[in-house]
Amino acid sequence: MDEQYILPHSSTDYLNESDVKGFTYDELQLARNEIFARHRCVFKMQVFDEYFSQKSWYEKREDFSSDDLNKFESDNVTFLKEEEGRRKIRDF
Repeated sequence: MDEQYILPHSSTDYLNESDVKGFTYDELQLARNEIFARHRCVFKMQVFDEYFSQKSWYEKREDFSSDDLNKFESDNVTFLKEEEGRRKIRDF
């Protein structure tokens, strides 16, 4: 993983299973929320707020909308959410 980004290309390329091979459920959640964080989403969950607040590139913006996501990001959010579901079942 990149020091600053979990999945540096998640805004420009479609993700696939090889991109997240070996990721834990928690890492998948962070990767999915990283997409929102790049658009300066303000997180209600403390774990995400604390994690992304440590990143030099993260700035909060109150008016974030999921409409701000491009096609890659939107599809990657869906993909990562599905992977989270598979991991959660497998890790359980």
